[in-house]
Amino acid sequence: MTTCRASCVFAIQIILLGFSTSNALSFGRYVLLASGQESPLDWHARGIGIGCITFAVALHMVLPKWGMRLNNVLGVFKVIILTVIVCAGFAALAGRRITDDPHNFNDAFRFHSGVHDGIAWGMGGASAYATALLRVIFSYSG
Repeated sequence: MTTCRASCVFAIQIILLGFSTSNALSFGRYVLLASGQESPLDWHARGIGIGCITFAVALHMVLPKWGMRLNNVLGVFKVIILTVIVCAGFAALAGRRITDDPHNFNDAFRFHSGVHDGIAWGMGGASAYATALLRVIFSYSG
């Protein structure tokens, strides 16, 4: 009985304080952006995120086999999408682009700064590459 309680406490802690919370909030924002809203409200995104987490928890509580099947299907989908991205990158390196060369890697380690949409930003340099790497790792951790 104590094993079940410990598992439940651990699961609640992971859902409320772990990566699931930020991933669900990001999911809610992406759903709202995909639906055509240019500046989604935080509470709408939070509501969608809460619904997403509630669905996942309820599915794993009621139908654990189907929950694992859904996890496997989404995992395969993720690997397929990553494979397409890698292949598209290799195709772009080979020169198979529809658009002109954007010169993204000219002076790649020079620090650029400016203002875009009223927000000050800095691009380039080793710090920007480290930040980008951390964001990519975080986005695929879920």
